[in-house]
Amino acid sequence: MLAILGLVAFIHPNFGYHEREEVARIGPVTATVDKPETARVSLVAAGALLIAGAVLNVLDPRVKSFTSPDSSLTVNLCLPIT
Repeated sequence: MLAILGLVAFIHPNFGYHEREEVARIGPVTATVDKPETARVSLVAAGALLIAGAVLNVLDPRVKSFTSPDSSLTVNLCLPIT
């Protein structure tokens, strides 16, 4: 998931959102303004997300346990996620 977020941040580093600001209040009546804002994800943060996600995907082992029929021997195998 981190690698996907890092890739999206590299491809589209700017994203927009709206901030609602109250400009006046007279009794129960309020006046608000929606202001469009733009935020930017830095390339360093995007790279860190991409690298951290890739490292976790490569190093995250799947542990499988095999038990012999007489239950005297159990073997744990660590297999990388593919």
